[in-house]
Amino acid sequence: MELKQSVAQKQKLSLTPRMRQSLEYLQVSLIELDEMLREEALSNPLLIVRSPSFEGAPPVRRRETSALRSQTAWDRSGQEMDPLDRYVRDATFQEHLEEQLGQFPGLDREMLWICRYLVGCLDERGYLDCALEELEEETHVPYERLEQALFVIQMLDPPGVGARSLSECLVLQLAQGDHFDELTLHIIQGGLESLAKGDRRGLCKRFSAEPGAVAAACDTIRSLSPIPSRGFRGREQVPYVVPDALISRQGEKLTVELDRAAMPRVEIDLEYAGGLADPSDQEVQRYIQEHTAKARRLIGCVDGRYQTLLRLLHTVTALQRDFFLGGDLRPMTMQQVAGEMGLNVSTVSRAVKNKWICFEGRCFPLRELFTAAVQVSDEGISAQTVKRQIWKLIREEDRGSPLSDEQIRAALEGEGIRVSRRAVAKYRSELQIPASSMRRVREVW
Repeated sequence: MELKQSVAQKQKLSLTPRMRQSLEYLQVSLIELDEMLREEALSNPLLIVRSPSFEGAPPVRRRETSALRSQTAWDRSGQEMDPLDRYVRDATFQEHLEEQLGQFPGLDREMLWICRYLVGCLDERGYLDCALEELEEETHVPYERLEQALFVIQMLDPPGVGARSLSECLVLQLAQGDHFDELTLHIIQGGLESLAKGDRRGLCKRFSAEPGAVAAACDTIRSLSPIPSRGFRGREQVPYVVPDALISRQGEKLTVELDRAAMPRVEIDLEYAGGLADPSDQEVQRYIQEHTAKARRLIGCVDGRYQTLLRLLHTVTALQRDFFLGGDLRPMTMQQVAGEMGLNVSTVSRAVKNKWICFEGRCFPLRELFTAAVQVSDEGISAQTVKRQIWKLIREEDRGSPLSDEQIRAALEGEGIRVSRRAVAKYRSELQIPASSMRRVREVW
């Protein structure tokens, strides 16, 4: 990626067109990449885009991609949304934010791009899980500008978007609501653990407040959403996906290769450029040179995307080797992978986003291979493994006397897995399994 330093009354580093393109191309899916390249080809006659044949895919309407337009893919006039717009669950959430940015007053062109860049860094919850210092290192955009852009994003709907922690998410919602008061703010900033335990007496003592005031503040906090994107993420079936890579296994050997049949290819139309060439016409010569340079820059960005993704997949496959050989997922974070690759966490997050891999006939999001660690004796195992154990315990329980979360916690501890009752409840909820009382009454299991 290149940098260009513009010197005016104030000296500042600005993003070059190539850097912007590289970041945009890195985070999109293959289908979106193909659309973006075809958009570029419309304005550059020297570009040849050889689109793959997505056999079996629904008809693709040319949609406004997040990196190029501020409009949402949902047609608010009531027309049906393109099925491909739903194949990544967080796409509509991102487009909802970008639509607002396009209408936000007072944003210059560069600030608008920085805001869109930060939107692309948000995780599936709507949080910014990368430090601004890391993003400054990746983009060379001054920290102050990134901070200003984050402030803009935190003013968007839904309230809480762009938060960097749970407490900040709740404070943002509180500030935009009708029940802002000092006690509620203090509890969010320093009393969430006591609130989670139901220790209202401790909150009264800590903040020198009356029980009624604490109760009202707690009710206000419980009405807030810890996940800003929740209303935008559904459980729709994925109608069609194109895997970016294929992972195969032969005995103990794992092979990683990009799905080249699904990769759009870009070339320079030398024959067309040669036909235009006229040494005596300087204007034509400038035109050819300008558009050839743009085409080469674009080709470099596309190649860079493929190279970064391939490096990422080799790193992830090596770290999750046991999983691909039939074992369980290991704890693996984006920070860990970034360290292995020598990249910023934000770059890894962007490369993981919207990417799918195919292994032994099953396609799944690359993000599924990243798991949190849960303490087991003196080692760590993945949260996914703990969920599998919880599922197994509930599946085999007595339907007339289903296991409570505390009983599940104790059973897991008997297997050497130390987790809290609250963590059990969280994982059970993520598995869409109701509480024990509901399982007994409804006889679901």
